[in-house]
Amino acid sequence: DDAIATTPAIAVETARRTVVDIALYIIQILKDMLQKNGTDIAHRLKTAQIALEETKHFMSKVKTPPQQKQLYDEHISVLHAIDHLNSIIEACQEAHIVSLLKNSTNFSDMKWNFNTELVESEKALKAESSIDSVEKIQELSQYLANSRKLERVEVLKKTATGQLDSHTALDYIEAIRFIDRLGYHIWRVVRHCIVPGDSNY
Repeated sequence: DDAIATTPAIAVETARRTVVDIALYIIQILKDMLQKNGTDIAHRLKTAQIALEETKHFMSKVKTPPQQKQLYDEHISVLHAIDHLNSIIEACQEAHIVSLLKNSTNFSDMKWNFNTELVESEKALKAESSIDSVEKIQELSQYLANSRKLERVEVLKKTATGQLDSHTALDYIEAIRFIDRLGYHIWRVVRHCIVPGDSNY
């Protein structure tokens, strides 16, 4: 609505709530994506992408003066959240990695923790809860980052001993990075949505 766009405080809050709704929609897609019965993922991601594009178009009409620091920072947070959600959608275009994760019994610990992060993120966004819940999600994201490093070393060791061929090893490493990347983007989306203007990046 162009009329709303001319009132920055209302426009930024409207956009933030829209981004929360899109984030919840994408989180459900990610949860389904890791399940073997997840269906119509590509179409649903396209729907989310269109919604994000419309939100970006709306935000392009909103002008916030830097002198209004809190509102200005909140405006930037909404843009950050949109960018992180776009990154998630782009990552999910890697169909072979998604298929590998869905059908493999490997990475069970990382997948379980990523799913836990998704569930906690969903709760936090629905409740618009406190910084404590955001920090819990950050811890889950950091756990995934640490797991990625450890899993990568294990994959390389198995490759060196011939337990894995190099092609499979590269796919496994990509899958590990994929989970870690999504975990990071989800955490940042939640932080920017729940405590807008209180994030450095």
